[in-house]
Formats: sequence, C-alpha cells, structure tokens
Amino acid sequence: MGPLFRWLIEQRHVLATPFAGVKVRGKTRVTPLDTARGFTEGERALIRAIAEGLAWLYGWSEPAAQRLRFLLDFAYATVLRAGELVGARLGDVRVSVHGDHWLHLVGKGRRPGKVALPPLARTALDRYLTQRRLTVTPARWEPKTPFIVSMLESMVEWMGYPLYYAIDNQSPPALSGASHATIYPYGPFPAGDGKTVMLGLQNEREWKMFCERVLEQPLLAVDPRFDANSKRSASRDVLREWIDAAFSKLTAAEVVQRLDAAGIASARMSTLADVWAHPQLESRDRWREVGTSVGPIPALLPPGMPNEFEPRMDPVPALGEHTDAILRELGYESSQIQALREAGTI
Repeated sequence: MGPLFRWLIEQRHVLATPFAGVKVRGKTRVTPLDTARGFTEGERALIRAIAEGLAWLYGWSEPAAQRLRFLLDFAYATVLRAGELVGARLGDVRVSVHGDHWLHLVGKGRRPGKVALPPLARTALDRYLTQRRLTVTPARWEPKTPFIVSMLESMVEWMGYPLYYAIDNQSPPALSGASHATIYPYGPFPAGDGKTVMLGLQNEREWKMFCERVLEQPLLAVDPRFDANSKRSASRDVLREWIDAAFSKLTAAEVVQRLDAAGIASARMSTLADVWAHPQLESRDRWREVGTSVGPIPALLPPGMPNEFEPRMDPVPALGEHTDAILRELGYESSQIQALREAGTI
C-alpha cells in the first residue's frame, strides 16, 4: 500500500499517507507504524470509514470520492502496485474454466503475470463500474476501458455545453450565478414578499405563455427585443426589470400559482431555516436525537431506509474520546500513547 499512497499523494488525490510514523520532539521516539505490511481489518475499516465521508465532510466531488474508495478496496484485495493498477483495463480480466477471476497484467521488470480477484475486488469493481454507468457483465465490456476513469476527461465532459461556446477562441458565456448562462429567463427572481422563486423557460411556446399568464403582458411576447432566446439572453437586464416589476406585486406563492397555471417549471427557493421546519420531514417522522458532548441535537434519518428498520445512530464522539483505543488497535503501547500526549501530538 505504500507505493499506492505515494502515487495518490503525487496525483493530489490525498494530502498525506495516514500510515506514516509519528515523530515526537525530544528524546522519546515512537516506533513508526510498519507500512510494509498489509492493513489489518481494523486499519482498513478505519480508513474506509474516512473515505465514505470524503464528499460531504471534506468537500470532495463524488466521482473523486468513488474513485478513491475503489482504489482502497481493490488494492487491499489484490495487493497490486500503483503502476499495475493504473494500467489495468477491463479486457485484462479473464475467467478460468473453474469460474475464478484473474487480472492479467505486466508486473515488475515488465514480466507478465496475473493476480486473483477475490470477492472484495470483484464487488469493488462492479460498484465502481455501476457508478460510472458501465455494465458489470464481462461479455459486454469494452476491453480497452481503463479501471480508473480520468478526472480531467470527466471534468471536460461535464463542461461540454459551455465549452463549445468558446470554440475557436470565441467569448465564453458570462458568469451568471444561479441563472442559466445562455437561456433567459431561467433562474431566481424575487417576489414581493421577499421570498425567491426559481423558474425556467425552455422554448418559445413557454415564453408566450409566460408573457400572457404570468407577467400579464401579452405584447411583450412579440417585442423584437425579446422574440428569440438569443435576444432575451442578450437583453436580460432590460427584461429582468419587467419581470421584477410584475413579481413585486405578488407573493412567492402567487407567482408559483401563475407559473403552474402556465405550465412553466418552477420551485420556491428555501432557506436553511425553511429546511429545518419543512413539513414533509416532520410528517414522515424523519427527525431523531443523537447525543453530543454538549447535549442532544436533532439529526435526520438516512434516506432510503425501510420504515421497519431503525438505523443505528450513536452519540457523536467527543474530541479525542477514541484516540487511545484507535492507537492501541494500530499497535501503539500505552507508554507510546502517553509519550504522544506529553509531547502535545495528541
């Protein structure tokens, strides 16, 4: 796992390896954790738990978090070196006559070899392929598909829509916040009661209905400044004045009512306070209490759970509450833990 984490650091997927030895100032030296051996089940469970929260705790994009979780599980199950894993493709997976799965690869010294794929490795691969919207059926695999998807290629694909606006050094769409960069009106608009309504027009039929039934300005639909989406987008500041003036006389609920009657997609923009008081969460009994070091706090049940099952929701650990137990599980003696504490490391 050492080479894998060095590669992850070089590629800036992680900031540091969590298995490096801890150095203490002074004469006392703590024995470093032996990173040459494989993880114990406890060590793997600890790192895997951290990896599960990368997206919502540390701000990772979900594809990046999915990729690292696949790397952790697959590398742990196969003990592959980083270079071997990066170069692996789906066509390199073969099934023996006995039904065993093997990954054929070029190993150290450019020598061909193969490694068995135990259930954990196959499960990790199937999960990662599903997250990438690829089939898990080997007979339908594209042999040249790499195990690890390129984050650069993914980002470029997601940016394809605005990317083509900037082809051949053309000016890219202006930054527009929550509003659509090239379609207008499409985005948030304030109502007279101080609340905000999100709406989106998709075509000229909706634009005509919007003018007639929502703004109650039917002649605006044929105004030469706004009779095509490209014109409306170019004149969005002027058009916004018309929309703001009409909405300022209405509450958010009244604006949504008009939009619904016109068949135009819309939604109310909720604040965090609105979410805390959302009647749907209350009616579905989604709130529970969990303990913390400063008292109980409300917490939502995990989504998608059957009503017959009550998930485990333990108290939030206090700062350092489990430090000693985790360090002992990683192989530290009581004297070493005490040395870390006296040095201010923990």
